[in-house]
Amino acid sequence: MRMIESQGLLKDQKMQRMVLSGLFSAIFMLVLFLASLTILSPSTAFAQQFKISNMDDINLGTWVPATAMTGNDSVCIYKSIIGNTNYKVTGTDNSTITPTQFRLQNAANTVEIPYTVNWNNTSSPGTNLLTDGTVFNTNNAVKTSLTCAGVMNANFKIDVTAANLDMKPAGTYTATVSFLINK
Repeated sequence: MRMIESQGLLKDQKMQRMVLSGLFSAIFMLVLFLASLTILSPSTAFAQQFKISNMDDINLGTWVPATAMTGNDSVCIYKSIIGNTNYKVTGTDNSTITPTQFRLQNAANTVEIPYTVNWNNTSSPGTNLLTDGTVFNTNNAVKTSLTCAGVMNANFKIDVTAANLDMKPAGTYTATVSFLINK
């Protein structure tokens, strides 16, 4: 009877050692993980973050024959890391007839109208022509306020020339422009 109890005790002691050994390994790995976090410098531990705010839809309105259509929107570009105010902007749209080019499309996706997108690093209407999918280097990001304290520091403008509008069938044409802001 004692032999069975002692074998059970030995078995329980082995289990306790295995549990303690596993627990020790987990604690050791946690200590190593925490140690690795503390040796990272701030520049590698935190990625730069950008935020674009105050962006609104642009409704170009109803077309009047032989006239161009234009609209713009002033926005806030925020950058989280101390240093220069440089950033990159890449504009793309959702056109499917001619991807990789800025195009308005009708609802059936059968007719398109070319348009241009311009960017400016002030709140004045954009003056720098963007090419769909191409990076444009600029500056003037704000680093002190996520919303630029209400003072916008960038602008994008949409232009559709009269020549591109002439001879197109009447209808509703839309596009969604996306801007990627990064370092």
